[in-house]
Amino acid sequence: DALLRFHDLQQALQSSPLLPQRLALSAWQSARLLSTHRDLHAKPEYQSGLNFLLQDLYAPQDFSARDQGLERIFPKMVKWLPESALHTVAQLVELNHLTQALDQALTEALDRLFASQPLTPMQYCEAFRACNNQALRTRQLQEVKAAGLLLDRYARSHLLRLTLKMTEGPAETAGLSALHQFLQRGFSAFYDMQNVSQLMHALEQREMRILDLIFSGAPDPFILDLAQNDNSSHNGIHSHA
Repeated sequence: DALLRFHDLQQALQSSPLLPQRLALSAWQSARLLSTHRDLHAKPEYQSGLNFLLQDLYAPQDFSARDQGLERIFPKMVKWLPESALHTVAQLVELNHLTQALDQALTEALDRLFASQPLTPMQYCEAFRACNNQALRTRQLQEVKAAGLLLDRYARSHLLRLTLKMTEGPAETAGLSALHQFLQRGFSAFYDMQNVSQLMHALEQREMRILDLIFSGAPDPFILDLAQNDNSSHNGIHSHA
């Protein structure tokens, strides 16, 4: 069901006349996220995981080959994977679907309010509030955190990493290289990380604070007192990071 809903959304998004604006929005948001969390990104133990989150899960790229590959192997996944693994895949697909749907809604709001004007933080926040979807944005942040913790859990599986290594050739032969490389990058990034739960908690709490500031009409919601925010949300995150 998740894949079918995502497939329908992808078809609609690819034919949307606002596709260039949505990709530009993704680039703007990726840059904003990197700027907000630059202190965490500077830490060697977090850098690979944050790069994966910002470049492979959320970036202005064409992920159609990866997503089509997932659709193609879905019948085999149902046959071979345990229910827990299928549930994990479904969660990641649902997160991708939610993120792209929210971005499309924000793109439409920006186009309606500001047409082709250059994107500024003030315009971004006004369009963000116009979408009136704080509950969905909160759910998105919660699902990002859950996805990070799931990746951390499965990245520790030696059997899964060995399987990915052994299937690299067959995946290329089957035309599934994009999906296979995505999985390898994700598991490798999180395998090298420490304190993943602390990182995901800090990201969630910071972004929740920004979300509250945007919807409350704060003049500059992207400037946070990081030390105060992190210390209040997770005891000692700054001393570890």
